[in-house]
Amino acid sequence: MGAITFVVFAALVGTRVIRRYSIHLERLHLHNAGFLVAMMLMLGLSALAGIVGLAAIIGAFLRG
Repeated sequence: MGAITFVVFAALVGTRVIRRYSIHLERLHLHNAGFLVAMMLMLGLSALAGIVGLAAIIGAFLRG
């Protein structure tokens, strides 16, 4: 049950957050800003998966 809840949370919240803040990536003036943000999200979701008791690879897979 926890895995399903985590997947639904990542799908709903993650999609909305990415849509809302993706337009601001151009303002960062960083080379490969999209890649850096994707890596931060992947690592953050992996950590969140570990905190809720799931394997960290589940969080990384969802953002990958």
